Amino acid sequence: MKRGVIGSLITISVLVFLYMIVSWVVVDQSLVAKSKEITEYPSDYSLEYESVSFSPADDPSITLRGWWIPQQNSKGTIIWIHGLDSARDGNLEFLSSVHKEGYSLLAFDLRGHGESDKVAMGAGQHEQQDVLGAIRWAKQQSPSSNLGLIGVSLGAAIVILSGDSPDITAIVADSSFASIPELIEEEVAARTSMPTWGAAILKPGIITAAKWFRDVDILAVNPAERISEITYPVALIHCRESDRVPFTHAERILANAPEGSPTLFLDDCDHAEGWEKHREQYAVFVFSYLNQRLNH
Repeated sequence: MKRGVIGSLITISVLVFLYMIVSWVVVDQSLVAKSKEITEYPSDYSLEYESVSFSPADDPSITLRGWWIPQQNSKGTIIWIHGLDSARDGNLEFLSSVHKEGYSLLAFDLRGHGESDKVAMGAGQHEQQDVLGAIRWAKQQSPSSNLGLIGVSLGAAIVILSGDSPDITAIVADSSFASIPELIEEEVAARTSMPTWGAAILKPGIITAAKWFRDVDILAVNPAERISEITYPVALIHCRESDRVPFTHAERILANAPEGSPTLFLDDCDHAEGWEKHREQYAVFVFSYLNQRLNH
């Protein structure tokens, strides 16, 4: 009987070990951005710009690269945060319209993306330090300028997570998720060879492996909770028919958002297609909010 117990314990230990090994491999693969080359430049939209570089607030060994697009008599400075597997040129047409509205722009590639250093992503947690590095750089360029953040998809989640910075007075979050654990199955299946049902089985191990081996606390990547820590209205945009991040995520974020947070909830568009499908309505909403928050 004793041998049977020992054998069972050994078997369980081996299975747990294999479970964690597989979980670690999945985490390692999932935190690598799918490379996207820069294909458009501000000059394609008649914008004068400067190529710049800086580091995350907590790690000088990482170099982030971007564009500084100044505006004369600027109303303020907007920092643009792109989505997962995208890069700083992901929506230059929209950024061009923001510049024409009177704002200076800082667009940069998050860690692991575009032309920034190819290091592991941080599932939105470590990228908050990327944003804080961008804020620090922007303040050095224009110390008296009001600062706002605009992010889309993963970028929207990151700007909410970074929104308690004392230097920020405006946030536009387009298509943020409420919390990342809810999306693990679909995102892992999309980024690795693991099927959705396998990712569901591995979910506890993925969360644990991310914490142990990458110092990423996935449970802490929760914009629906963190938005309550922001002390000013946050502009929220979401497509009701979004498949990748269902509209229920936006509803939960709004439930905890600061009083007076404006919303643009759109029909006839999929995930993060608000600008693409509803340009005029999108621009009016964003500029009305920015002008109210920054131009005073």
